[in-house]
Amino acid sequence: MRRHLRNARVDLVTVAFTNTNVIREQHRLLSKYTVGDHCWIVVDNSPNRAAARRVRHTCRELAIAYWRIPVNPHTGVDPSRSHALALDLAWRFLLEPRDSEVVGFLDHDVFPIESFDPAAYVSEQPVWGRLIDVDGHWYVWPGLLFARTDHARRYGVDFSLSPGHDTGSANRHALLRELDREALRWPSEHRLQVRGDGSDYQRDFVDVIDGWIHTINASYWKRVPDKDDVILEL
Repeated sequence: MRRHLRNARVDLVTVAFTNTNVIREQHRLLSKYTVGDHCWIVVDNSPNRAAARRVRHTCRELAIAYWRIPVNPHTGVDPSRSHALALDLAWRFLLEPRDSEVVGFLDHDVFPIESFDPAAYVSEQPVWGRLIDVDGHWYVWPGLLFARTDHARRYGVDFSLSPGHDTGSANRHALLRELDREALRWPSEHRLQVRGDGSDYQRDFVDVIDGWIHTINASYWKRVPDKDDVILEL
């Protein structure tokens, strides 16, 4: 598949999981707001063939580059490890061998709400994205992460889980290992209530991360109403 991708200065990757509505809306908003030459690839980590067929059909309809993850032993067992392996495979087999200058990793329920230039995020620092800090262990959330490709090749990329932490936390000792957190610029973020009484984070809120919105729970791991109406208003 890699040889059929067009060359671009920026490569963006979204890991899909069953939900075609968010892929459609991400396509709409990335097409509207992304500045500069880029290649967007949907990496499909759906749990079964029927779901994968729906994602593949959507990508063909919208002319989105598509790659189906090989067998993922963590899917249906451990969502965090499943996502981590999908990201690691995307880096190893698709992104690392290419000639891009910038790589970006997006969750399928993360959407730009204003114009952005991926290259500008890393023009003065090698990595940019949503900062996660749990008990002093910091890393960049893989749902919104941009990096210079040469930096990623030099230090490596590891989206696996450090003990007690979530997807991408092992990058603290790979992609991020020689970076000074305090010397880097990070996006601001806040939670925005969009429905309900505010008692359920997944149901009632979205995360606003600078010029991005994370609508949360698009893989439906928690049985709450979707936020398609919120996305359509973006």
